[in-house]
Amino acid sequence: MYSKHIITRWRGLSLASLAAYACLFVPVFDPAESLAGCSKLQSQLAEQIEIHAGSSHSATAAAMGAKARKLCASGKQAQGLRTYAKALQILGVQPIDPK
Repeated sequence: MYSKHIITRWRGLSLASLAAYACLFVPVFDPAESLAGCSKLQSQLAEQIEIHAGSSHSATAAAMGAKARKLCASGKQAQGLRTYAKALQILGVQPIDPK
């Protein structure tokens, strides 16, 4: 009933429309906000390492904090934030919301 040319055009239009609408739902990444989050969690971790200085997990958390600091500095803020959160959880502390 429809020629292949018309069906191909409809398929192309629908894919183009989907791509255009998908761009509306992509979250905007703000590197400055992530860097601020890194510094907040870094401060929280440093404070908690001092508090838990005698615990068996403080050395592990400090090593993870150093790794997180490197990740944040190299532009991998999301990985750095996750690493800070894991280090705090090792100490038994709930990480603050970095936003």
